[in-house]
Amino acid sequence: MKKILVSISTVAIVAIVAVTATRAYFSSTVTSEGNTFTAGTLNLQVNGGSGFIPYSVFDLAPGETRGTPTYAIKNTGSLPGVLSYKVKNVVVDENGVLAPEAAAGDEENKRLDPDGFTIAASGYGELLDQVMLTFWVDDTPGQRPAPFDWQDTKFWDSYPDESSHYSLPVNTNLLAGKTWKSGPNAGKEMILQPGETAYMGIGVKFISDTDTSYGWILDGVPNNAAMGDDFKFGIEVGLEQVHP
Repeated sequence: MKKILVSISTVAIVAIVAVTATRAYFSSTVTSEGNTFTAGTLNLQVNGGSGFIPYSVFDLAPGETRGTPTYAIKNTGSLPGVLSYKVKNVVVDENGVLAPEAAAGDEENKRLDPDGFTIAASGYGELLDQVMLTFWVDDTPGQRPAPFDWQDTKFWDSYPDESSHYSLPVNTNLLAGKTWKSGPNAGKEMILQPGETAYMGIGVKFISDTDTSYGWILDGVPNNAAMGDDFKFGIEVGLEQVHP
């Protein structure tokens, strides 16, 4: 008897399991295929292209103020970015010593620099010591007679190589902490949203040695010492992602 009861109990348990396994329940599912995560982009486009055409200003005369062409800098990426602007690799060139330069005290392989301060990496020309530079940026096209107008944001405006106090910072972000002066983003950080464009340029004033308002900048070096000279530098414009 004992063995039979055990056998019956075993059969009953198997039957219950079988019934449970075949029972049906209502259900409903929804499927989403192809879920994708894509990194955003930051990309600068200059005048509709991918790079700068170098600024060039020729035949500057003492007392003259000239401006470079205006460059349109567009964020063609999908993320907002903060603008940055750096000056790099400053070089001054003598381009030979003409008779008027020699009469003004200039010599080959000698740079007349009475204050003893220079930001230039190489070269012997005097022109960089006799100019005032204005770097500007704007977020609207506006009407700007050369080289800029009153609505443009002058983010650096001084003498590039006068002294340790009046000097152009090299390899430094000149737009750090700056805000738009006018337009729809006036007073805001210099952010370019996707599809937005900024406009940039440089103004240069060749200080006349007869101008008593600026004459002290020349440290007594006449304009003739800079005749035929030039200076050049690189520009690096960038976008840095706006941190969430």
